[in-house]
Amino acid sequence: MTALATDRGSNAFSSGLPVIYQAEAAECGLACLAMVGRYFGHDIDLRSLRCRFPQSIQGATLKTLMDIARQINLMPRALRFELDVIKELETPCLLHWNMNHFVVLRGMKGTQAVIHDPARGKVLCSYDELSTSVSGIAMELSPAIDFKPLQDRHKLRLSDLWTGVHGLGRSLGAVITLSLMLQIVLLASPLYLQFVVDEAIPRRDIDLLRALALGFAVLLVFEVINRSLRAMLVLNLSSRLNLQLATNLVNHLLRLPLSYFHSRHLGDIVSRYSSLGAIRQLLSEGLVAIVVDGVLSTIALVAMFIYSPPLTLLMLLVTLLYLGIRIALFPAIRRRTEATIQADAVAQSSLMESVRAITPVKLHQCETERVQQWQHRLTKTIAADIGVQKLGILHTGINTALFGAGHMLLVYLAAGFVMANLMTIGMLYAFIAYSQRFVQGVGSLIEQWMSLRMLNVHLDRLADIALTAAEPRPTPLISTSAEQQTLDHCLKIESLSFTYNGTSEPVFEDINLLIEPGEAVAITGASGCGKTTLLQCLAGLIHPTSGRVLWNNRDIFSHDNYRAQIACVMQDDQLLSGSIADNICFFDNVPDMDRIVQSAISACVHEDITRLPMQYNTLVGDMGTSLSGGQKQRICIARALYRKPKVLFMDEATSHLDTLCEKILSANISRLPMSRIIVAHRESTVSFADRIVHLNCPTTYKH
Repeated sequence: MTALATDRGSNAFSSGLPVIYQAEAAECGLACLAMVGRYFGHDIDLRSLRCRFPQSIQGATLKTLMDIARQINLMPRALRFELDVIKELETPCLLHWNMNHFVVLRGMKGTQAVIHDPARGKVLCSYDELSTSVSGIAMELSPAIDFKPLQDRHKLRLSDLWTGVHGLGRSLGAVITLSLMLQIVLLASPLYLQFVVDEAIPRRDIDLLRALALGFAVLLVFEVINRSLRAMLVLNLSSRLNLQLATNLVNHLLRLPLSYFHSRHLGDIVSRYSSLGAIRQLLSEGLVAIVVDGVLSTIALVAMFIYSPPLTLLMLLVTLLYLGIRIALFPAIRRRTEATIQADAVAQSSLMESVRAITPVKLHQCETERVQQWQHRLTKTIAADIGVQKLGILHTGINTALFGAGHMLLVYLAAGFVMANLMTIGMLYAFIAYSQRFVQGVGSLIEQWMSLRMLNVHLDRLADIALTAAEPRPTPLISTSAEQQTLDHCLKIESLSFTYNGTSEPVFEDINLLIEPGEAVAITGASGCGKTTLLQCLAGLIHPTSGRVLWNNRDIFSHDNYRAQIACVMQDDQLLSGSIADNICFFDNVPDMDRIVQSAISACVHEDITRLPMQYNTLVGDMGTSLSGGQKQRICIARALYRKPKVLFMDEATSHLDTLCEKILSANISRLPMSRIIVAHRESTVSFADRIVHLNCPTTYKH
């Protein structure tokens, strides 16, 4: 252990400690453990830890993180410390930050602390920031005596994305073929200058000059046609890739479990989706450039060797120096690019929150504060992007100086070779042209290779969506019409319990209920006792910790069409952009207008709709609508009734209605052939139920 401590002290700023960003809002501690685990030799990622140790949406305590650390063969040591002894901590270690966050202390750099923040990336913190942010609690970590590196890391590969794109290989092949033909033409063009200078001019041969001009004019026409065809193919390929990659990703995204969306910011999800642009560009253009530039550089290099091996070695040396500098700059560029993307996602989330909450923002007169908060986050995005741009400027300057000096030295030496009769003037012109082709091709090849490596940044972000398991699709159960008629449509709840990940206290436990067909059951209880969570379990939106919910004596999670037989009206239901009719039928491909109207009548919203200028064609959306809260609720209820469900779940679905309207609506629904499970607080709502189930915080119930 002494050797280890010495090694840790000498490598406080080594590249062994990565920056791992949190994907979920409350997994900063888990991300910190992933960083330190990678530092000590584990080949793990945040996703694998998340699967093994699911976290509560309330976050993790220090005790929870210590338990997880022990299970991944790390020995934790929690301690309190004063800020003036922070340099004595064994790094890397976890720090409790701002009383609600965890970060990793990488080490001290003078009077500044190097912090790996799962939310912000790598940052330097001054003593003043430390004094206001550090809570005085740290967790040191070291490998256990029986430490063995873990191998549990799953990466999204580029091939995982293009395998589902039909015709990609054929289109890429056509683009590559045209590109190679074009490069062959371009490689022949230096010969025109050489033949004119060495053959036509000394002989004063007009016929040869005309023949050369005509021949290379034909090549020019071929080049123009080739470029146009290739541009059209690349445009077509890029469009198809954009459509198919985006469709595949969104199709998978919308099939992810509800918990995925509850634990992430909307802006972060949108930001991850935007990473498809970089992948599409590489697939449609980058891969072609890698193949073509590789062939071009090889042919140009061979031609240069034929003309002059010494001058060719000079250009190779310059190119290798450029490659070395590019590789040296890459880690910093990647790190700052990651920070830019992450900061941009935070800024997007802040703006979306302000727009969605515009009513309370205005009522509390907080427009200035929200703008300042967004501006502060945007400033971080711009600052991170400036860091990337500065490295780009440095890279461009070095590139210009290096290849400029190489070109000057090349001309100087080549002119000496001409004076020594080792080359002709035409050969000099041709060699310089080939060297420029080589530098251009190999420079593009290096940039595309770096882009390919940088693509891991975008793949890692997309992996949070693509590698998260979608909701399982139950195996269809084939039954005869006679069997369907004998089904009792009972909803049976057996020993149902639910506990949030990372917590020990159950929200509810051991609930047993039998809901008969047509029965109305109300669920009541104090706020926070688990009524909505219970409803989500019954609707199959979340999995219970234990127990099961049976529909027709079959578990709802193995039932092939359970959701087709239920309908829900939840507290946070929203209208989508479209007409009122579209929302009631939920954009059914073949809407039944009579059914739409009947559903609206049952939901007591038909008269309100007919008073609107465009009636059922009135455009609405999740925002910017003139409908009242009660009207929105009734349209959501009509949307549920349009499905003709066997079971209707309602979570405070009539909270915005007056008592008379609620009474009429409840009477209308009670006449429909369906069971109802209602979550409510108001006595007027509960009074229409046949039975009342009361949940007592935290775990008991009675009915």
